[in-house]
Amino acid sequence: MSIQDRYDTDSLVSSPRSPWPYVAGFIAVSAIASVLASAFLG
Repeated sequence: MSIQDRYDTDSLVSSPRSPWPYVAGFIAVSAIASVLASAFLG
């Protein structure tokens, strides 16, 4: 895979029109926060 292909894929995935990167990031942050909270509140 060439570098240009990687840039094309990245621009497609991180396109502002697509909500999925933000949704995935929000889910990941929520999961990490819940794990940390349960660890601290234990």
